[in-house]
Amino acid sequence: WGRIPRSLINCVNLVVLDIGHNEVNDSFPSWLGSLPNLQVLALRHNNFHGRIIGRSKVRGDFPSLRIIDLSHNFHSGELPSDYLQIWDTMKISNESKSSTSGTIIPFHFIIGNFETVVPAPYNYSIIIANKGNDMLYTKILTVFRVIDFSSNNFTGKIPDCIGELMGL
Repeated sequence: WGRIPRSLINCVNLVVLDIGHNEVNDSFPSWLGSLPNLQVLALRHNNFHGRIIGRSKVRGDFPSLRIIDLSHNFHSGELPSDYLQIWDTMKISNESKSSTSGTIIPFHFIIGNFETVVPAPYNYSIIIANKGNDMLYTKILTVFRVIDFSSNNFTGKIPDCIGELMGL
């Protein structure tokens, strides 16, 4: 059982991080919140544990996050209302750039002294539980928003701010 490598903090262009089903034994990686382009964070079916506590209450945490799956772990305490209040991308219900082709990721090519950046489509897939059934989404609309905190040890009530997440 390992931990998430802290060196991922240097991957500032990381868009998708899916480490589901990997027996990771760690606390919630709030330090990933500083990654400006992270849109998908799938940590399902691991051994994540403890309270989900943000780095701070500033709007800079997880600025691009659209999909978060923390299901089937051992998180405890109250639901993270601090995060729910600042996840502005979860509040967006329509987006003019919706498509099923995934995300455009720029690739950097360096050959000798020549360097260029070429945008290239990156199609990713993700498994998301919907009404108790695991469903594989092979192409995800860019307007797709998901929060899955199921099968953990959370306590307390569902925060009122969940109603502000109109993009779900």
